[in-house]
Amino acid sequence: MRFDLFGPYHVLDEPQLQQVHEASLRLLSEMGAKIESERLLNLLDRCGCQVSHSSFHVRFPSQVVEQALAAAQEQYRTLRPPPWPHQVNKTTIVAQPGGYCIRCLDRHTHKHRSATRQDLREACAIIDRTEQCPAGPVFLITDCPTQTNDIHHYAEWSKYSAKGSRPYQLNVGASAWLEELGMVVTGKTRDQLVADGFLNAALYWTPPFQMPAESAQRLLEVYDCGYAVNWGGSMVVTGASCPITVAASVALSNAHYLASLVLLQAVGPRQCLFEVSDWTAPVGVDLATSAPLYADPRRLLANVASMDLSRYYQMPKRICHVGPDAAGPGVQFAVERMFATMLLLALHEYDEVALRCGVMGPACFTGSVPQMLIDVECARMIQRLLDGIDVDEQRLGVDLMIEKGVTGFFLDDPHTVEYMREESWIPELFERRTPVSGEVWEDPVYGRACERVEQMLSESPPQVVLTDDQVREIDRIVQAADVAAV
Repeated sequence: MRFDLFGPYHVLDEPQLQQVHEASLRLLSEMGAKIESERLLNLLDRCGCQVSHSSFHVRFPSQVVEQALAAAQEQYRTLRPPPWPHQVNKTTIVAQPGGYCIRCLDRHTHKHRSATRQDLREACAIIDRTEQCPAGPVFLITDCPTQTNDIHHYAEWSKYSAKGSRPYQLNVGASAWLEELGMVVTGKTRDQLVADGFLNAALYWTPPFQMPAESAQRLLEVYDCGYAVNWGGSMVVTGASCPITVAASVALSNAHYLASLVLLQAVGPRQCLFEVSDWTAPVGVDLATSAPLYADPRRLLANVASMDLSRYYQMPKRICHVGPDAAGPGVQFAVERMFATMLLLALHEYDEVALRCGVMGPACFTGSVPQMLIDVECARMIQRLLDGIDVDEQRLGVDLMIEKGVTGFFLDDPHTVEYMREESWIPELFERRTPVSGEVWEDPVYGRACERVEQMLSESPPQVVLTDDQVREIDRIVQAADVAAV
């Protein structure tokens, strides 16, 4: 059974999709992009793009873009043939911890502060004990050298999490160190790491349409190691790096996507579905505070529009992440979390919708382990809704109701015992009870989550999951990387 919230939801019809596509083609051919990489410019030049090497400027003729789009569509169908998600009627909610928060909401002081390696270790301990959570990078530690923070992050995660995780390369020159760490942690050879897609790196176009030299160098470094990389996500900021209208932000974001397809074909695809970002939606901005917005209705509209474009290009989105704008737990966070998630579920065509558990606004900069447990509770609740209703003779219970008659009572019946856990949604943190007269109301959920974190950490504190020899070798590699980066 597939749960349909509102039925198929669209914000752009066929003529409007064509208008957006044509607007994106004009932006690519007339405005173009700045790409600070001579190697990439040479490759784009050979593809038929108009390149100015002196200014690092490139324009993308419409014919070149259409050819790259057609090639990508063929690769998509080969790697991911139909039926697609909306045809098999299946969506899963994933309680995905994430992602790389540089700040932490301290559960003891309730103050915002920089994330530390102790925060990451505690997150590892909680994630390992939380069945619904896959591995995920809640925090990016800041108590280490910035130029090697991706190396330190992977080392700490590997030492303290039994679930493991792939490293995300943030810095130029980190790939060799990360691979060396990966061989120690996994026991695999470098060729095996490449075959597994061990390293991960992505580019977000710098607003409005630039690729800085360091970003290009980092992606090419990972690509040259044999890995697939993400050749371009859009980080359009509506009203700042493009006009304030949603239509303009969608057109520019789509132009980023199409330019990334050209880059992918110019460099040569690695046969991976994640080599171009999944139509990353533009980011809004609060005009009063300048805070970036992820749960704003305009961004959600742009996200729906990006889904419409993915259908239009016959390469449906596979996954979507949603995040709140509230900087801490409470009513605003809950409304943004559930509203944004439920709206995206109405789009039908995702394999999965990932709740970025433990992540707070603005721009998902702040992480919280107690909030991660609350988000897991939300994910379980939504998944129960998506699971729908199973109808069969036993579950209908007609014979039982006839047997009990009009005065029947079912709470102590074996039928209730048999199905109560399967049919019910039983919260672990949320409270459902009748208050007594005169009781002062207060929201207990966040406090209960903090208590649960303390209990879990007291029962299973952060501990190293690797051997002493592995830890010594990891520490040696990290120290060598720090020295080399100076």
